[in-house]
Amino acid sequence: MKLLAVLSALSAVAAASDFCPTIFADLTRRQLEHFDSDVPFTIGMGAKHVPVLTLSEDGKTATIVVGNGDEEGGVWHPMKPSGDPDKVHWVTHILVKDQDGNVIVVDPIDPNGFPDNKDYVAGGIPPQIQFDVPSGVTEMTPYEFCNLHGLWVGETVAVPSTTDVLAETRATDATCGPKQWTSGSWESVHADLLRQQAAHYNPNGDAVFTEVDGKKHTPYITLDGAKGRVFVGVEGGSPIHPMIASKDGNVHWVTEIYIVDQDGTIVAMESLDPTDVSEATMEFDLSADMTSGGTTLKAYSYCNIHGLWEGPVVEVPAVEAPAVEDEVSPAEVGLNSASTSSGDLIGAVLSAAAAVAML
Repeated sequence: MKLLAVLSALSAVAAASDFCPTIFADLTRRQLEHFDSDVPFTIGMGAKHVPVLTLSEDGKTATIVVGNGDEEGGVWHPMKPSGDPDKVHWVTHILVKDQDGNVIVVDPIDPNGFPDNKDYVAGGIPPQIQFDVPSGVTEMTPYEFCNLHGLWVGETVAVPSTTDVLAETRATDATCGPKQWTSGSWESVHADLLRQQAAHYNPNGDAVFTEVDGKKHTPYITLDGAKGRVFVGVEGGSPIHPMIASKDGNVHWVTEIYIVDQDGTIVAMESLDPTDVSEATMEFDLSADMTSGGTTLKAYSYCNIHGLWEGPVVEVPAVEAPAVEDEVSPAEVGLNSASTSSGDLIGAVLSAAAAVAML
């Protein structure tokens, strides 16, 4: 039984780690197809896009910033959140590989910044991340992906191997898995997917694809009470969209599913992990506002190979609020109780008086 438990744990770790090399493989594919380079760009192409990794004094924590704005005449990479496909520009991901080429960090970046991080400048400049160095890592190489200018690599940094540092556990073993876009970044993510759609998948127009173009990629919403579900393709039938994770670049999956209401507001978004799954699905909750009447929803799905797809509009049924019973104040309850008690007392007295009169 112990062996089975160990094997299950190892399997879970392996499954969790497949997402990150899959993301890296897809960014490498995009680098070749969209930026005409089979390798990441380097500082020779400009310092503004180069990720710079530094370690804390004890070697346990790493920080990555993009650009050289701390140098005289240097510049940080810009972070321009926008719902306009022609204006959105930011570092979408910061990634790290270890000495063996394992992808140990993949962080999606919010172009608005991270207000909870006291060291982070409002507005997201410079784009940066901070993380614990996993135990066993001796070297780390930083990468970043810019939505407009592709994949870039920085200098490899050696992790200190002194006895006092190795004597302590830096962090648990890396189990790099999916991280979700923050809600503040949803509008920019949607704008960038529209930009990619027009640039790479539908050059004759910026319109997204629909079920008229094929059901395999179309996201369909079903509702059940206060719950919603999106399925890409024909659920329970054919075709359905494949979910293929891989480290060698042969990757094909629905990277994101998200929901938009009648006002064009994104109400939910999820990045999907293609590891060990065969269907692209997403579940979401319906808020009270959505079920109050007049709400319609439609889903979008993004395939890393075939672009952005829009599903049919679904009307959310209005749910009547439960009737509220007339409330009775404690004072009224007390008064009624007192009145009842007084009436009972008076009745008893009169009955007794009548009985005496009959004697």
